[in-house]
Formats: sequence, C-alpha cells, structure tokens
Amino acid sequence: MSKSMRNGDEAAAFLSELPRFVPDYQPHKVTDAWRRLGSPGASCTLVHVAGTNGKGSVCACLSSLLRAAGRTVGVNTSPHLTDIRERFVCNGEEISPEELTRHTNRILEVFPEAGEGKMTFSEVLLLIYQLFLEEHRPAYSILETGMGGRLDPSNALPEKALCILTRIGEDHMEYLGNTLGEVAAEKAGILRPGCPVVYSDLVPEASAVIRSAAEALSCPVYPVSENTFSDVVRGQKSIDFSLHTRYYSNKRLTVPSGALYQAENVSIAVTAATLLLPKEILTESVLDLGLARFRWAARMEEIFPGVILDGAHNPDGVGALLQSVAADGCAGERRLLFAAMSDKPYERMLRDIGDAALFSEITLVSLPLNRSVTVPAWKAFTENNPDMPCRVADDAAGALRELMARRGAQDRIYVAGSLYLAGFVKENFSHDQF
Repeated sequence: MSKSMRNGDEAAAFLSELPRFVPDYQPHKVTDAWRRLGSPGASCTLVHVAGTNGKGSVCACLSSLLRAAGRTVGVNTSPHLTDIRERFVCNGEEISPEELTRHTNRILEVFPEAGEGKMTFSEVLLLIYQLFLEEHRPAYSILETGMGGRLDPSNALPEKALCILTRIGEDHMEYLGNTLGEVAAEKAGILRPGCPVVYSDLVPEASAVIRSAAEALSCPVYPVSENTFSDVVRGQKSIDFSLHTRYYSNKRLTVPSGALYQAENVSIAVTAATLLLPKEILTESVLDLGLARFRWAARMEEIFPGVILDGAHNPDGVGALLQSVAADGCAGERRLLFAAMSDKPYERMLRDIGDAALFSEITLVSLPLNRSVTVPAWKAFTENNPDMPCRVADDAAGALRELMARRGAQDRIYVAGSLYLAGFVKENFSHDQF
C-alpha cells in the first residue's frame, strides 16, 4: 500500500527525502510517467529554460512581461530558498499546501515506487508541477531545468514552443563536461527540431556549440549579445540600459535591481517575449509595466537597509556580483558574509573576491548541511591566505548580527556564496529583528 500525505508539511518532508539520483537513469521513464498521468499541462505553451546562471531571473522576468500583457503564466523554478512551494507558481501565487498534498498523493497512487525511493526528487517535482498546471490551466508554462539539460527530467516533455539558453559558465562540470563547450552541449540538449531558441551570445566557445546544435535541428536562433543591450547604468536601486530587438531599437529600459547582470537576463526575457507575443500586444507600456513588476529574490536584493543578499555560488556568479558591487557607490566600508558548498571551487571564488579588493572584511561561515564547507576547512584557507582580510565565525546567524551591530551609516554588508546561505538568512531573519 502506498504512502499518503496528510498535509503540506508531510508532503514537503517526503519530497525533500527523495533521492537526487537513482541508478540506471532513463529519461524516457519520465515521459512515460507523465503520459500515464494523462499528459497533464500539455495544453500550455511551453517555454523551456536552461543555462548556468540567470535561469531563475529570466523565468521571473518573462513571466512578469507575459502577465503584464494579460496572459496567464505558470512557472517552475529551482532551487527554492525557504519553502518548496516556491518552485510552483501560477500567476504569482505559489501552490497551496493542500494542492501540494493532493498532487503528491496522486503521484504516489499511480507510482507507488516513488515512495520506495525509485523516483528522483526532480522527477516527482516535475510531475507535481504538471498536475498543478492541469488544474490552473495557464496559457503559458515557463519551465527551468535543474543541473543540466539533455538528461534533466524537465526535458521529458516533448512539445516546446521556445527554448532559452542563458549564459553558460563553469558549474557542475564534474557531471556536465570538462569544457564550456561540453557543458553547452548538455544544456543545448533541450532543443527540439524547428523550435526557436534564444541564447546568451557572450561566451564564444558555448555559442559555437549552441549554433551548431540549432543548425542541426533547423532551429531559428535569436542571439542576445552586447549588441542587444548597451549603455548599462546603475542607479541607487535600479539599472538603466538601451535595448535593441526586432521590435525596438534603442528602447531605454529601467529595471528595479542593483544587479548589472540583470541587463543581460532581462534582454533575454524581452527577446523571448517578442517571439511569444505580437508587437501590438507587447507595447512599450506593457514592457515598462512588466519590468517595473519584475522581482527575483536573492539577486542583489536589499533585505535590510544596507544589507544586500546575492545568490552568487559559482565563479561566473561571483564575477557578476563583483561587477555590481564595484558600481554600488558605497561611501563607507563593505563587508562580506560568505558560505559555500564544498563541491564548488570555493577557494577560487574567494581569491577572485580578494583580488577585487572591494571588501574590508570577509567573514567565512559554515551552514548546517553536509555539503557545506566546514569551519576547519575555512580556518585552513585563512591560514594559507594570510593576506586576505578573512575571519572565521562558528555561527552564521550570530556572525550576521555582529556585522549588523558594527555597521556604520554608510557601510554595506553583502551576503553571498551560496543559495543555501541566502535561504538561511531569509528564513531566520526578519525586518523587526534589527
């Protein structure tokens, strides 16, 4: 007899314990499972998003643009920061605990092997999202891949209206390949014959692979390059830049984010929107409204006055973070609270941070996760890098409180290095604590 979840908390706990990988993974099994459920969500126009950095931002921005145009939109992103329900959103509303429970039980009813650990976390979450779509029936579904593309469970869905590839960088290379070209090939595995593809054209090695894959499948290509967005200027809490697309030439846009890297992500999303909506619908006023409403948590997000949270967790993400920090106009000192997962090149990331010489102090902390870099490992790093302004703290929450207590009126505190750290801060701190 299969398990049965009684509420959202039980469902979330069950899902979190599912294996991330299973032996002898076969992608067609996910397609078969989806069809056995009745192909839920198949009526939605599917936009599939892969890449290394920027996927979540592109998903959120494209959703905001489509909704500003009066369209209904479902979005499936990963990872979540504090609650698994963040992964399933329709028209800005997260899946309810009751829905999460019902859809989890439906999957366990049809596939009792899921309760026996024979289906992965990502496979089950994809099926839950599709059942969620079937109930709400949005016009569009924006689906983010997990780690890769070609073998990601999200690639099991056969019919796609548009594929998007954000910037390719160095992450998960132990699984995806030894070069950027090999990683790009895995990501480009989401392409389908004749399906248009919007892609970041800023990494030549990756772009060459994407163009080759698209040509082999007769996919129309829409590259987003430095010719697409230009004159990026950072204000206090926003960025402005000029956009050049097939609908607009030199259209000046304002995005409510202090992250310079969002110019690229927004340009990708707008380019995608021009392929999904006619120009008479995607008017300049709709474009402005969609961007004004665009938000994505933990991307240069000011969670308290002078405290900025960013999800940079790989070398390219750290590089993008440093560009935005350098342009922040801080008149005081900058301090950084940093944590990382041990399977990331954290020493390289920290050396890049040190070379940028933007922070007067770097506090290294460990998180209560098996994958987190430990306090002894951080202490070893500081001993081996005595010229860096690093110190090690035993408690992440206490370290942030201590940094807040010492912060001057013109100082800034940045929190970065891991999305798990971003989630920890969001879950454990609220505005009324300071």
